[in-house]
Formats: sequence, structure tokens, C-alpha cells
Amino acid sequence: MCTYASLYGLGALNKDRSIVAPYCNLKHLKSIFEHLSLPQAPLLYIPINTSNLLSYLKLEDRNIPATSNFIDGFRYPCSYTFFDHAQDEIRREFQFSEDLQRHARKVLSKANVNSLKNPTYVAIHVRRGDYQKRWLDIFKGVAVNKEYFQKALEYFRNKYQRLVFVVVSDDRLWCINHLSGILGVYVTEEAPTPMHDLAVMAHCNHTIMTYGTFGFWGAYLAGGDVVYFDKFLEPNTSFTKNNFIFDKMYPPRWKGIVTTNITKLKYS
Repeated sequence: MCTYASLYGLGALNKDRSIVAPYCNLKHLKSIFEHLSLPQAPLLYIPINTSNLLSYLKLEDRNIPATSNFIDGFRYPCSYTFFDHAQDEIRREFQFSEDLQRHARKVLSKANVNSLKNPTYVAIHVRRGDYQKRWLDIFKGVAVNKEYFQKALEYFRNKYQRLVFVVVSDDRLWCINHLSGILGVYVTEEAPTPMHDLAVMAHCNHTIMTYGTFGFWGAYLAGGDVVYFDKFLEPNTSFTKNNFIFDKMYPPRWKGIVTTNITKLKYS
């Protein structure tokens, strides 16, 4: 999704020249999103005068030279800077299949346990799994904690009424034990596929995310207010300077929340 959106955004800046590389798994995306419009290059497509981009879009890289027909560079182009100027078009591109939409509506209806009239749904994405080791250990980060969720829920409760908080996660048991009873949120049942969870998030009005591109896309497609866990990685490392630059990853309209556990990191 990040690669497709970045390519679409660059195409919007360059006379709609974008096509998807022949080896990209566009067929998989099309089984989820039925309105993708970018064509795919033929198998014998030959790259000429490759343009190399960084992990975010610099002003001088917005215009791809007419003599270049291939984009290379950072392997995971997940920065909003590549496509936020075409956000309405991106949301149209990433329209879920009818089956996924029906699933999302069914889950949200079940989550409204108090039968609130015209509820405001806030998705909460809790990513654990690989983040507990790869990101937090290797990239010197801290785990999202209860304080973050308390602050995030308070933000929405101070701003909206008739709220229904809907949790999706790769570790639902953890969410049940640490969030559902204590904070009063609804933890969804295990979904058939991760894309079913993403559709649920996208059908909510607002989002609380932890970290990762899955939570990012759920929030981006939903629109509305987004709260994210800010400054969870140690600063001044090569990773946070070159690959994961916080103000290049999250749109400025989103709200970052910092918790006391980041004092473990070497922030000045």
C-alpha cells in the first residue's frame, strides 16, 4: 500500500506518468481494493535513467525527469510526503471490496454494545508481535504503555460524545487483559484476515494508533482525528535520522502523544 500510494502521489505530480513495476504484487492488492487505477508494466520493461529517492519526498525530487522511467531508492517508501497532496484520490483508490465493507459494518454494529444513537467510532490499533523485539530492541525504542492509551482516550472523550472505542490487534489477549475491562474499550474478535481488521479501522471516524504502517493506513483511510504514539524511538540514531523521521512519517494534522516512559531514551 505504501509503495502504490507513493507511486500514485508521484504520478500526480508528474503528469500521471506512473505505472507499477512488473514484479510488484498488484494482483494481491486488487483482490482487496477494487478501484486501483495504475497499470502494470510489461515483463520486459527496461529501466532507463533511474531516479533515486530518499525515505521521504524532498522538494527538489517532486519533479521526476522526463528522461527517467524508473524510481528506486529507499526500500519502504512510507512517508505521507509522497502522497498526501492526493489524499482524496488515494482514499478512492483504496476502496475495500464489498465483502470487506460488509464485515466492517457488522463488527462496528456489534461493538456498539450500548446501542448508542449515531455513535462516533474510534479505532484503536495495538501492534505488538514483531515490534516487541525488532523495533524496540534493535532500534532502541520503548513499548506503548497504559499511560498512552489513557491519554489518547481522554483526548477523544474531551472532544466527542457517544463514543465507541474499537480495538484491533495482533495480540487480542493482551488487549483483553490490559485494556478492555480497565479502560472500557471493545476488543474485536479474531478476524479472518488482517485486511478485515484494516477495513474495520477504515470505517471508523477517528483513530488511536501505536506504531507501524498497518495502523497508519487504517488511520489514513478513516480520516478524522488521529492520535499516535510519539517519540518512541531513541533520537539521533542513523535509523531515526535517515529512515524513520517522525515529522516525515505522520501528517502535521495528526496529534502525537508522549508518555513518561520515553525518559528511558536519550532525549535532551
